[in-house]
Amino acid sequence: MTDFGMKVSKEGFDVGTAAIKDLVLHSEHFGIKIGKVGSTTFSVTSGSGGSTTVAHGMGYTPGFLAFIKFGGTKYFPPSSWNIDSNYEQFLASSDGTNLNFSVDSNANTNYTATVYYFILVDPAQPTSPASGVASTGSYGIKISKPGVDVKAAKDTELVFSSKFNTFKVAGTGTGSLTSDITNPQTATIAHGMGYVPAFMVFTEIHAGFGEPSTGDFYMSPHSPPASIGGSLVDETIICSIDSTNLHILMGKVVVNTGRVINYKYVFFHNQIE
Repeated sequence: MTDFGMKVSKEGFDVGTAAIKDLVLHSEHFGIKIGKVGSTTFSVTSGSGGSTTVAHGMGYTPGFLAFIKFGGTKYFPPSSWNIDSNYEQFLASSDGTNLNFSVDSNANTNYTATVYYFILVDPAQPTSPASGVASTGSYGIKISKPGVDVKAAKDTELVFSSKFNTFKVAGTGTGSLTSDITNPQTATIAHGMGYVPAFMVFTEIHAGFGEPSTGDFYMSPHSPPASIGGSLVDETIICSIDSTNLHILMGKVVVNTGRVINYKYVFFHNQIE
């Protein structure tokens, strides 16, 4: 940053010399603004699954985060299978009108699914001109992106606005799992939040059968492009969270025995439940 804007550093860092990663706020780089939060429920029927939609009212296709509770105590991100039951899968998408949530027909019991979601101010893909309406109101602080008049900026053109909550990082960490083709491997990490927090997990992927991992990290859940074989669930790395722990499960045939797969995780102060 040169002659404009605002920087706020993390505790213990000199704002004059801090790297971008050590700044809480940097007006040259926009943060993720949360437009709306909420939850919804829908009925899941054995053998047919279930679905629901939530009108977001944003006027464009927004980005979002969502987490499902299949009926137990854990929350899973989209594309996860219910590893604690019959491996039904949760799917989520966004369009210009709705968030769309569904559970597929692998469900073998009837239950009520709960989805907690965060609708982002920022679109799911860049748009030109900017989406949304001009940010108005008599509240707090607004910081626009470089080159945008803060007085006329739309919500999507703001780096920061006290009108919106943001995702606040509570903690980060790393670890690893060593593969075994006879058994799935799990990691259980206490988060100490006292509630169910939003989270993200990124895991390494291997180059192919019998090969070492590549050093690339992918958001969980993911299925490597080449695996030893077996069911999709056995080929997938799946994560979930409850009020006490983060759970990471690596399917038994994600990679050949003895391969070390590293992971990284982020907990947010933002509460799911």
